[in-house]
Amino acid sequence: MRLPWLSTLTAVIVAGTLALAAPARADDGRAVSPTGELRSFYRHALNRTPDASGLNTYLGLAGQDCRAGVLRFSYDLLNNPEAARFLNAPDRQTNAVFMALLNRAPDPSGWATYLAMDRAEGIDRSTVDIMKSPEYRSRLNAICAGRTSPSRVGVYNGAEVADIVQNLLTAASIGMLNCGVTSVVNKMKKKAKGAVGLPAIAAYSAEISSMAAGTSASCKLAKQLALGAAWAAYIGSRNHPVYVYDLQTEDKPGTISKTVRSTYKIGWTPADTRTFAGSVKVAPF
Repeated sequence: MRLPWLSTLTAVIVAGTLALAAPARADDGRAVSPTGELRSFYRHALNRTPDASGLNTYLGLAGQDCRAGVLRFSYDLLNNPEAARFLNAPDRQTNAVFMALLNRAPDPSGWATYLAMDRAEGIDRSTVDIMKSPEYRSRLNAICAGRTSPSRVGVYNGAEVADIVQNLLTAASIGMLNCGVTSVVNKMKKKAKGAVGLPAIAAYSAEISSMAAGTSASCKLAKQLALGAAWAAYIGSRNHPVYVYDLQTEDKPGTISKTVRSTYKIGWTPADTRTFAGSVKVAPF
């Protein structure tokens, strides 16, 4: 179902002076829920209502993990061939990312910044750039309040990425005795000096990859965490936002002796990630 009014509204906003006035509040009346968000994304990115398959698929993802699911369908709907046909110019793309992700029209500063970004790098970059903003994070928190969100997930800026990298390296060094990657992890930790240290940490990726992890579960996990740190550092060193999905699960929750599995998905976008995972057995002392 096509929505002719949306084309007209878009044309008015991008061609007239409304988008360049004081910060606009173009609330589209969506419900503060994954369903409300999904329907609005179909409207602003695809100019139609959701089909049954898309509705079931995307709401299924959000039902399993609200924050991860909403981030994924938000990215997917703004960055697919159908959206590219409708959002076929940078001004349309800029208007769409604001209306879809922030539920408002662009303010003058945002319009200038993201129009330039869409022209230079495309809508995939502007999508994740807005996802890392405090305004979007606040919206995502409200959308997923009280809903199942087992992972810690988000899109992060350079300073935050530096902290994440340092945390991964710290986790990689905990419990290590004589792992093959121990010496390299220790060298990487010495380079952890905020965002400026990211390129130096990223440079260890090939060295870590070439090392044998050994048979110890702790050493295997340490290698995975170090590789994840190097990958996050590489993306961050390119002055690009970093998507990080962090899920910690236990096979016997609430017991002393259990196996803890760590899963990280780290990448340029929610749809373009590498997975780093491993398990360790936690036993009573």
